[in-house]
This record gives sequence, C-alpha cells and structure tokens, in this order.
Amino acid sequence: MIQRAQAFEDTQNAIVDNPKRSIDDISLVARGEASGWAKQSLQQFRAEGYTTTGKIEVRDVTAKHLKAGQRPRAQVHMCFDTSDYVIKDAKGKTITFPTATSMQTRTLEQWGDTWYVTKVGSRDEDC
Repeated sequence: MIQRAQAFEDTQNAIVDNPKRSIDDISLVARGEASGWAKQSLQQFRAEGYTTTGKIEVRDVTAKHLKAGQRPRAQVHMCFDTSDYVIKDAKGKTITFPTATSMQTRTLEQWGDTWYVTKVGSRDEDC
C-alpha cells in the first residue's frame, strides 16, 4: 500500500511533466475525493501555465491500517521535501512553498487486489 501512495505522487508528477498526458490517468491510482482533488489541481496547474523542475522527495513513510469498513483502509504519512522542487508560473516567476518539508497524509482503500488513494490531506507541520 505504501507503494500505491508513492504511485499517486509519481503519477501526478508524470502528468505535470508531460502536458500531453491525460489528467484522467490519475484514476489509475486514485478514486473518489482524491481523484477529484487531483484532477482539479492538475487542470488548474495546466490552465495557469505552471512548469516544474526537480522532484519532490518522499521520505519517512509510515502506514497504519484503519478500522475495517466495507473495504480495507489504511492511512499513510509521508514527509515531502520540496527543497529541490521548483514551480514557475507562466511568466517564469518562482512559486515558493511555506516550508521546505511538510507532513502529508494519504488514505487508501482496497478494491480487489489493488489499493487506491481516496483522500489527500496534510498536517500543518514540518517534518
């Protein structure tokens, strides 16, 4: 499941890096709220003409299973390090992050043999 949380981040980055890639590809790794959030964010990113260089490093990943519901669920906590990731707007101005690192959470649910990110969250804390 940790690999699927990472795949969600990697898929978003691949869509950003390749403007010809379909935003709907996020559905390969996300469902529900997370899929809608990612699609909206990616559409806005493209509409604003943002570009990126570098990569977000994901580290200090932990996971825990949540109480069972209709399907297995888990939550993954990830530290995002954006110190080598640069976003520029259409005019070339750099967009800065409030901090170089931040704690992010991803809730995943299992359909069949596959885990999908279903919720995206952040904890307003450095890591």
